[in-house]
Amino acid sequence: MCAASAHVLVVEHDADLGELFTRVLQFEGYDATWIHASSDLLDEVKKRRPDLLIMDMLPHQQDEDTRQIDLLRGDPVGGRIPVVVLSTSQYLAEATTASFNVIAEVAKPFSLDDFMAAVHKALQEPPFNTALPPGLEPPTEILAQARKVLVTHGRGALLHWVQVLRQRPPWSERMDLRLGEILNSVPVLVDALDAVFHYGDPDRFFQEQMTAPKRVRSHAKTRRDQGFPLESLVSEYALLRNELWTVLLRYLPKDLTTAQFEELVRAVDGTLDRIIEITIPAYGAADDTDQEQGQVA
Repeated sequence: MCAASAHVLVVEHDADLGELFTRVLQFEGYDATWIHASSDLLDEVKKRRPDLLIMDMLPHQQDEDTRQIDLLRGDPVGGRIPVVVLSTSQYLAEATTASFNVIAEVAKPFSLDDFMAAVHKALQEPPFNTALPPGLEPPTEILAQARKVLVTHGRGALLHWVQVLRQRPPWSERMDLRLGEILNSVPVLVDALDAVFHYGDPDRFFQEQMTAPKRVRSHAKTRRDQGFPLESLVSEYALLRNELWTVLLRYLPKDLTTAQFEELVRAVDGTLDRIIEITIPAYGAADDTDQEQGQVA
């Protein structure tokens, strides 16, 4: 999306900063609007229909701000809008990226270059929901229910996944890594599963969402660059699969039929299997170009 066509909604508690960010965005060619933080953020978003939301989060009201992000993620309109989070707390800013509609975060104080880099990233790599065919809904009731569970509890599952990783080697030996460096692109994988629940078929998702393989490959390359062996990459995917199943089985109805359970397995395990197929070869590749010829999207 070009800057001239992108509408950016800035939600900032500080009026001076809100006006500054708006002027910077307008100077860069964006159609930018600033509003004060509101408990009716979802209503504002649905009314204004921005292409990007920049949201200031205060540490003392992080529960309310996180609730707002959750509401956006679960809404048919809000879930298609990428979010950039600003915060004075680096940990809080990084923790928000466990919400897969939060594409980038910037901790205050920051440079305007960092601010614009986050804006560009969020517009270039929006949630997969953004590219879903209009009106596409999960094809069955069980996938619709699973999607709702993932949207509501996926952030908690990812944060718990990080806790589990930190208790196991080699992760327990890498306390130098911040939360954001562990999460990095992992929420993209959960975002992919959310989209698969709409499609009902992992193969169709990876065929139609042409950017998906490239985006999920980045995680393997990040882990390689962080110095983790390939076996730990495979292990963390297995742990992520377990976390997602734990959440789904905890909140889905207890009387699932065999057919419904098989449908979930095709969606969940099928998505994670495809992700593993894509990322393991990428671990040893020099760059994305090495994989473009051999990887079937």
